[in-house]
Amino acid sequence: MGRKFYPQQLQMYFMACYNPDMFRRFIFNSSFLDKFEDLDAERVENFKTDDLDLMKFAFDWLRFVMFGENTLKVKAEVLKEQQEKLLKEKAGPIKTVK
Repeated sequence: MGRKFYPQQLQMYFMACYNPDMFRRFIFNSSFLDKFEDLDAERVENFKTDDLDLMKFAFDWLRFVMFGENTLKVKAEVLKEQQEKLLKEKAGPIKTVK
């Protein structure tokens, strides 16, 4: 049996693969680029006009997100934030005893 993906993951997949203009807006009009380390500034600037370079990056991003490959490096503070968020969600609401 193959791997199952959430609907949001599939939407991101189709956006990255088939809608470069939307993917471009996504990476430049959100906090997306702030979450990753070691992104070459010149290459990121090229994403604004170079569809091929943008697509290559999109594929790296998809391999990272969907398959856990080390194609990108998340900033340490972003990882810490995500871990804390997951711990809070897992713990659930705090119950008071009366």
